[in-house]
Amino acid sequence: MIFLSAFTGIVSVVLLLMICVIGVLLWCLSRHKGEYVTNEQEDKDEDADSGDGDSVGSDEALQSEEPLKAKEEE
Repeated sequence: MIFLSAFTGIVSVVLLLMICVIGVLLWCLSRHKGEYVTNEQEDKDEDADSGDGDSVGSDEALQSEEPLKAKEEE
């Protein structure tokens, strides 16, 4: 009978501890805002509203008609 009550007490403490850990984890996950870095411009560009057809921030080297070559081919 003593072993049964000791076993029940240990199981109860372990379950209570697991419930507390799960509660803290859920609270931390709900507070996490998912911060990440993007490459977007923060301020609005006035050139984008001009409508002249040029893409804002485009790089002519990226738009070249030459295919990219691997270092081995050069």
